[in-house]
Amino acid sequence: MSELRRHLERARDAHRGATYPGDLAAELIAPPPARRRVFAQVATAAAAVAAVVVLAVRLSQSPVHIEPPADLIAQHDPVSGAFALTFPALDVPEPPTLAIETPSLTFPVPAFPSWQSIPSATSTTRESV
Repeated sequence: MSELRRHLERARDAHRGATYPGDLAAELIAPPPARRRVFAQVATAAAAVAAVVVLAVRLSQSPVHIEPPADLIAQHDPVSGAFALTFPALDVPEPPTLAIETPSLTFPVPAFPSWQSIPSATSTTRESV
């Protein structure tokens, strides 16, 4: 055999002989959860459900008082037979006012030269002719 062939076979054998020293699958797979931990999670979930049920029952039994408005909504005039509906106006709150002072935005304007002091752009001299 040639030297190259022997070198390739030794490399192949070294590659095939390399193994993980242990059980890789057992190390990578997480162990099953402990019974105590599962029981604690189930107990917490059951307590949360019980709290929601108790809260719903308590809120459903709370008294609700609805008072009619003080103003009369409907009025009937027996003489003319007219019937009038009046709707109370809603109390609309005023928008909040913010006490923010805006800074003064006055800037000094530079003085421009008068039009008489500017030389005329159209010169009457014919220097380029």
